[in-house]
Amino acid sequence: MTAKRGTSEKRFEDIFNTVATAILEEDISELRKTIDDLKTQGVRDFKKYLDENPDFVRKASLLIRIVDVNDAALKLYRADSKAELLGSLDKIFTPQSCDVLRQELIAIAEGKRYFEAEDVNVNLRGESIDIWFHASIPPAEAEFRNRLVSIIDITERKQLEAELEKARKLEAIGTLAGGIAHDFNNLLTAILGNISLTKIHMRPDDKDFKRLTDAENACMQATELS
Repeated sequence: MTAKRGTSEKRFEDIFNTVATAILEEDISELRKTIDDLKTQGVRDFKKYLDENPDFVRKASLLIRIVDVNDAALKLYRADSKAELLGSLDKIFTPQSCDVLRQELIAIAEGKRYFEAEDVNVNLRGESIDIWFHASIPPAEAEFRNRLVSIIDITERKQLEAELEKARKLEAIGTLAGGIAHDFNNLLTAILGNISLTKIHMRPDDKDFKRLTDAENACMQATELS
């Protein structure tokens, strides 16, 4: 049995370290204990409790400990060794991470079996990373010492989405500008037509003829500009 268990553990370790998806192994037993203590104290509506105690989320983040990471996680967070990522989540957390953790705390308190969400972390060089993560939530009777969190880097996808949205906005502005230019040209055409008709009934040496010609030239320049 021992040999079989050792083989299974070795196989798991090999898969854990070679899979392309970044994986964090976390100990959230202290967090689970804290949530259970709050329930014992009579907290039933955990969402309401977090609304009334916003500092709890930050405290909760300190109760989660990273106990292992795979090679893909080292690459994602720009770490040279596992030791750099183990321990508190502080080194990779952002203000948005706290907002997401708030939703995860509610899921844990409500007995959900997993939680997934989009988040923003930072790597060890301080660079923002857009991620999608899936976290298992052990059942209430479990020790919560070894839960796995899988993480997918969606930074490039988010950048492409932002560029696409920017292009769409520029296209909308271009369409609007084109419509305005068309309407403006129609007005200029009406003005030019009236100037031309007026000049027909005037002599070139008339003192207002030059003024109308200047106005006509200005309208032509405005047409080219629009």
